[in-house]
Amino acid sequence: MSWQGDPAAAAAFGAPSTVKGISVGSTTAQVTAAYPSATSVTFNDISRGPRTQFIVAGPGGTSMIFDVTSGAVSDMYWGKGIPQGVNGELCSL
Repeated sequence: MSWQGDPAAAAAFGAPSTVKGISVGSTTAQVTAAYPSATSVTFNDISRGPRTQFIVAGPGGTSMIFDVTSGAVSDMYWGKGIPQGVNGELCSL
């Protein structure tokens, strides 16, 4: 799920959320409180600039990844086989 706009405004649209209530627009503090075991990775994405990802490992090779831009979740990825680490937009290469 990717939100194209100010992450803080996403809550007004009733975006889907995790079982712990995290969705696009959630703050960094909310993500770390809901998923204290999440791994944080900060990097400079070649197409989007500096951002942080919180990676939550799940059972059977599943994971959830929360992209945080300017202190709020802007993108969420989940499922099996998602690389646990830096995910960047490669279309700009």
